[in-house]
Amino acid sequence: MISVQSFSQGERVILTPKYREKKLPFGLVERVPAAMPVIGLALSGGGARGISQVGVLRALLEQGIEPEIVVGTSMGSIVGAMYAAGYSIDDIDSIAIYTDWNELLSVNRKINRRELFLDQKLTEDKAVLTLRLKGLVPILPTSINDGQKLTNYLNLLTFQAPIRIKNDFDELETKFRAVSTNLTTGEPYVMRSGSLTQAMRASSSVSFLLSPVYLDSVILVDGGLVANIPVKIAKEEGADYVIAVNTTSPLYSREELELPWLVADQLLSIPMKLINEKQLSDADYLIEPDVGKITSASFSSADSLIRLGYESSKEYAVHLKQQLDSLVTDKVCDDKRFVKYLLLTGSGGIGEKYLRELAGRDSVSYSEIMCALYKINETGEYDSLSAIIEEVNGIFEIHVEGKPSPRINYIDAQGITLLDPDTVAYTLNKLNGKPYNGMVILETVKELLSIYRGQGYSLAEIDSIAYDPAQGRLDLFVREGVISEIVLKGVEQTNPTIILRELPFEEGDTYTNEGLQQGLTNLRSTNLFESIIVSVEKINGSNRLILDVQEKISSLVRIGFKIDTENRPQLQFDIRDENVFGSATELGLVSFLSQRSVSWSVEHKANRVFDSYFTYNISAYHKYNNVYSYTNDPPTSNAFFSRSVNGEYRQLFFGAKVSLGTQVARLGNVIISTKYEKTQLKNLRNEIETAYLSSVFSIRFSSNIDTQDKYPYPERGIKFYGYYETASKIFGTDLGFTMFGADWKGYVPITRRHNLAASAKVGFADPTVPLGYQYSLGGQYSFFGMREDEFRGRQIFLTSAEYRYSLPFRIFFETYLQVRYDLGSTWEVEKQIRFKDLRHGVGTTLSFNTPIGPADFSIGRSFYLIDDLTTSPFVFGPYYFYFSIGYYY
Repeated sequence: MISVQSFSQGERVILTPKYREKKLPFGLVERVPAAMPVIGLALSGGGARGISQVGVLRALLEQGIEPEIVVGTSMGSIVGAMYAAGYSIDDIDSIAIYTDWNELLSVNRKINRRELFLDQKLTEDKAVLTLRLKGLVPILPTSINDGQKLTNYLNLLTFQAPIRIKNDFDELETKFRAVSTNLTTGEPYVMRSGSLTQAMRASSSVSFLLSPVYLDSVILVDGGLVANIPVKIAKEEGADYVIAVNTTSPLYSREELELPWLVADQLLSIPMKLINEKQLSDADYLIEPDVGKITSASFSSADSLIRLGYESSKEYAVHLKQQLDSLVTDKVCDDKRFVKYLLLTGSGGIGEKYLRELAGRDSVSYSEIMCALYKINETGEYDSLSAIIEEVNGIFEIHVEGKPSPRINYIDAQGITLLDPDTVAYTLNKLNGKPYNGMVILETVKELLSIYRGQGYSLAEIDSIAYDPAQGRLDLFVREGVISEIVLKGVEQTNPTIILRELPFEEGDTYTNEGLQQGLTNLRSTNLFESIIVSVEKINGSNRLILDVQEKISSLVRIGFKIDTENRPQLQFDIRDENVFGSATELGLVSFLSQRSVSWSVEHKANRVFDSYFTYNISAYHKYNNVYSYTNDPPTSNAFFSRSVNGEYRQLFFGAKVSLGTQVARLGNVIISTKYEKTQLKNLRNEIETAYLSSVFSIRFSSNIDTQDKYPYPERGIKFYGYYETASKIFGTDLGFTMFGADWKGYVPITRRHNLAASAKVGFADPTVPLGYQYSLGGQYSFFGMREDEFRGRQIFLTSAEYRYSLPFRIFFETYLQVRYDLGSTWEVEKQIRFKDLRHGVGTTLSFNTPIGPADFSIGRSFYLIDDLTTSPFVFGPYYFYFSIGYYY
């Protein structure tokens, strides 16, 4: 604003800066020059390449370019949401680098084994294909990844953010919009309110990779399909000047278009490129970070992407700053007059540093003086400020008058009980004596909230801020995040108590981030929900924690497949309802079919009973398997031996079993089982074994532990099974016996590619144990140089040492080379056990981690030692080749 007054001695001009108010969280405002355009930042998709936008954002902030509106698509929505929610650029940088994006976006739908109960681990390990059933009709999955890992992670990021919303995204530190695609209409869908987690997740729902997001009646997928660089939307949302950041992938070259999936990707990319070009033409400024040939899938290169984004954008940011300054300068003053011989009167006055610089010039424009006033008041020292220019004898004298902003003399923070008082005082005392400035107060408040977040109190927030200018008193009202109510939405089938029991907190507790993280992990591991969105609703100062869930169809069929050297094709079908009557209990029919083995079972089980960790399994079954018997061939040499099949028999079992026990966290269980079964043995070829038909009633006490980090090629963890079983004739059954044993295997990583494993198995049984219950030795995964079940006995000892190397290259799939040494034997009775009877086995395996399960190709040989000094002490058996493709059963 310019005021001109005429006096006898000359002209008197008053220049006063004009401001507009920019809204900040907690009812605070920041005054910005009225001539400053509302800057919008349009962040694009591009997969991993979009992470480079973190570096671009850093370059812009270093130049003082702070957008007032951020609109993001796909990865741009995640980067933009974190910035809008108050994360510092250093925080965003760390999040982008240390997040395991490959794990969150993996094509592997399987849940982390360590999040599962033992039975769930076994189920997850062996299923090749899972199809949900609507009635008897299979429902084909709409994506490779259900997106729940990503959703859980975004939930935690949102809760840990310094600023959260109450009503809409305008309440964030920076106004934010996320762009998705309405799958029904094909139009952009702009999310302005609701759950910030859901907004990011919907905008990032890459077609076929991540499942769509269902919001009321709308189906949302990746916004990149219709607005990958959302410039137009940024302008529609109020931006005067839009900076577009383009990190989308270029089209493939002719040489690259040799693979069919790349051709398919190109077909999608071409129309998107045309849309992108139209969007870019509407941008006021374009930044395209040079990230080289890094692809959209290279999430492991996050640190390099951020660095490249920053380095290639620094010059853009400097040029953009100059352009914006010029734009502001042209608008701050519509009077284009100049003054000559400007003289600064007095010394030590307001803004002397800036004015003395202007006074040293031949001529100065009113616009330059106005810009200097804005710089003088950048920190908000003055409530009002004016420059007075007077002409005296042809010389223009200038001085600045200003009304100081009210100061903060006293800070009263109420409601803080969880933090150290000295830490709180140190943080808030930074405001003492400072002018009342909305942005400075906001930064201090964010620092206080970051202390809460660092200690896990993610719901702690500033309820309100009040300032009394007469006393200079600043009042902060803090609510530390007590959960007043837990509200469940979207629950149609599942009993609410099933959901609530998985949460390690309840109404009345102070919320912690660790608690939410554990709760989300527990809920995901139930395998009952397609998505879980967590939000907080504020009502009269209370916190309503809302869990909005989308339930999975509980009926399903799991199909397993395996083929190996001895059993040829094997199929497993598991048809079950995993949420019977909404109780999270399972009712299933499992069948296993192969040439040499068949089984059928019906089971009803629960991983948890009510709110306890008790577990049960009730089943009825019928199964049989064919077993070859072997005998030693006549020796042809003192250095070699061989064994041949001399018969075949069938073991049959049918009966019922009840198991009760307790889960040991998610590491294992302790179980008591009782069973009644009929067991039969039939000779199929030659009358080698004694046939029988007997009834058995037994009780088994067992403990099972499984901490393996993954399957089928664990890197760390153990697997242990120990048991004691006794069968009695008390109910008129035919057999009585006792047997006990233990089986252990552990894995230890040496380096990233080298791994060691060791195992041990022991078992003892009394002489009355029939053949069908006896221990077996031999086979690819038991003992190299032996066929499956080649040795059987009532006593067993087996130990193995294994080395595995992960090859630095892939032969189509992850490839491993393994070497294993086995030592062990079986005996009929305990008194036969002798160390010299132990046999040795060595072998090597080439393994591939394929989508249909492990593919292992092995060659092995066994040998034993003799005490004959006249010949070699080694007696070798033949080489055996093994292969196995598919998951074990």
